[in-house]
Amino acid sequence: MNLTVIPRIFTTIDTTVCQGFGVMVGNTNYTVTGNYVDTLSAVTGCDSIVTLNMTVVAPVFTDVSATICPGESFMVGDSVFTSPGAYQVLLRSSVNCDSFVNLQLSILSVSAQIAAPNTITCYNNGVTLNAGGSSPAGAISYNWFDSSNNLLGANATLFVNTAGEYRLEVTRTQGPLSCLSSDTVVVAEDRVAPLAAIALPDTITCALPEINLDGTGSSQGIKITYQWSANRVT
Repeated sequence: MNLTVIPRIFTTIDTTVCQGFGVMVGNTNYTVTGNYVDTLSAVTGCDSIVTLNMTVVAPVFTDVSATICPGESFMVGDSVFTSPGAYQVLLRSSVNCDSFVNLQLSILSVSAQIAAPNTITCYNNGVTLNAGGSSPAGAISYNWFDSSNNLLGANATLFVNTAGEYRLEVTRTQGPLSCLSSDTVVVAEDRVAPLAAIALPDTITCALPEINLDGTGSSQGIKITYQWSANRVT
């Protein structure tokens, strides 16, 4: 009689799986981190010992809070966000399992606004530019520039006596973040001098010792005033 002794077969499995998945050893499905030993039957009918060292990786949750300026964007993975709100983005971790990013996105709002200015005339000799409509009030700084980019002032109002384009830059700062908004306005000028005109008068004579001078041909309007003076001839 020929006797053959077949040794047991020992197999070790080291594996990592994502939560929600498992590893089958024989008829058993393992889904929890641990070390397991199973005795199976090999094709020869002898014992086969399988040692399973399994690690189950749970999903990774990361909370992110971000603040951006109006018009900017914030990226998480391949997703781009431009509006404030709460978002959840599904990514893949370093072991190719689920990784969730919970994003709370805020916008640091700022708005520059210049009120429509008056026209520069001979009567006012200049106008005041007003940025009081800019927001949020009390949390912003002001910078005024002319068309040559010269800094003219740093208050909410600016007096100018020259026609042209003026630019306002409003800045809001929160921590390391500074957001800027700008507005421009064109100041017009109308310095046409009023017309003074006297109609040809009559001649003073012995028969006509007094005459009326007629200045109705001069410029007229609510801001027009008249003053008569005389150079007497002796």
